[in-house]
Formats: sequence, structure tokens, C-alpha cells
Amino acid sequence: MEQKKTMLVVDPDQTVLRVIELEYGEHYNVMSARSGSEALNIASNGSTSIDLVLAEVDLPGNLNGLDLMHQIRKDRPEVPFILTGSGFPRNIVDEDSTYDERAKAEGVDYLFKPFIGTELEAAVAKHLGNGYKQ
Repeated sequence: MEQKKTMLVVDPDQTVLRVIELEYGEHYNVMSARSGSEALNIASNGSTSIDLVLAEVDLPGNLNGLDLMHQIRKDRPEVPFILTGSGFPRNIVDEDSTYDERAKAEGVDYLFKPFIGTELEAAVAKHLGNGYKQ
């Protein structure tokens, strides 16, 4: 039997973490973190396999979703990311760009919240294959 692939889901909202765990937990090993620093601690554990990171861009603490991606990719450049966030003004990175624009420029999928299940399913399948809901 093939080992389940692992998704690291990073979101400050416990409800979002729980819904994704319930929806995807049967098919994937779902690990969760509520901040960038917590996620970085998980990713820094060399024995933990991570096949995909799904991260909110607006995270509490010193690391936003883009910063988290850059930090994880220093040691694990092959790990794909899906970034999520709202379209509200606080999601402006700087005066010239927003998180979704920056994600696109770096070749990363970006889903606006609230996203529908099929959007997330398609993004996950793009990176982890079609093992979900066959």
C-alpha cells in the first residue's frame, strides 16, 4: 500500500484547519499549523516529509505566507505551495503589489477566500495527483 502524501496546512483560523483536515484527511496526511513560525518548525524537522504546503498569506507573527514559502524553500526547494487569502487591502505586500500578484510572479497558485471546494481540489490535484476522490 502506497504511503499517503503529506499536506501542511497553515491558517490562523482553527475552523479552516479542521474543515481541510476533515475533507482531505482520508486521502492525505494533513498536518496543521496556526502561524508561520509553527509551520517552519514542522518543516525544519528533517524527518517530516512534506509534499504540499497550503498557507494563508495573512499569518500572525513575523512570517506571512510568502515569507514562510521562502524560508521553507531554502531547505526544500521542491515543495509546492498554494497560497490563500482575501482580496482586502491588508493583503497588499507593498505599494506596488498584492499577495496574489507576487504569488503569480513566483509561479505559485493563489486562491482567494472564500474559495469553493472544487478550486482547492483542482489545485491540490495539480501538485499531488488525482488520488483524491477517485
